[in-house]
Amino acid sequence: MMKLLRPVFFLLMTGFFLSCYISKRAYSSESMTDIFLVQNNQSRIIRSNSEIEIKQAPFSLQFYTKRYAPKRHEFYSAKIAALFTKDELNHLKEGMTIEDIPVFGPATSLAAGRYGYDALVISDYGHHICFYENEEHRRARLLKQEGDELKLAFDVFALFINGRNIAIEEAPISTLYLAILIDRNLNGLIDSGELTKVTINVTV
Repeated sequence: MMKLLRPVFFLLMTGFFLSCYISKRAYSSESMTDIFLVQNNQSRIIRSNSEIEIKQAPFSLQFYTKRYAPKRHEFYSAKIAALFTKDELNHLKEGMTIEDIPVFGPATSLAAGRYGYDALVISDYGHHICFYENEEHRRARLLKQEGDELKLAFDVFALFINGRNIAIEEAPISTLYLAILIDRNLNGLIDSGELTKVTINVTV
């Protein structure tokens, strides 16, 4: 009887460990180079040069980057620019030197509050810099950490228009042109996979 039970027990244990492995793999299946847009608890991957549609309601841009460490001169961050036109978006290309790009160059990061931005600023002269050093020094919300990579969120509840913040539900906007740049190797160039450009159509 025991001889018959041993192979059955072995098969059951093998199946258990295999299912755990598959579950763990599925949980960690996100690519750390992907950009995600989350709205109403629904997440989708933003492909570069794509056009997507969202409701006129708050949303979140989520992404992975390493920890911001200024003492080690490791300025890991995501730079997010909201531009006025599709032409401005199309002008940004891989291979460009970041400091030569007016919207991403030195001293072009937009002013933020203590823990980040109160609104998405549409601008052709600056960008939102989203980073995380710790809870007291950050410009994005920490979602989780996987090894050296942090998953951060840039939440959009309002737009900055004509000198004031307007709740996104009331903002006179139908299209957003976003450029999301993450210089993952800190070499000062837009390398392959580091720039995501998306046109967002906003519907009621």
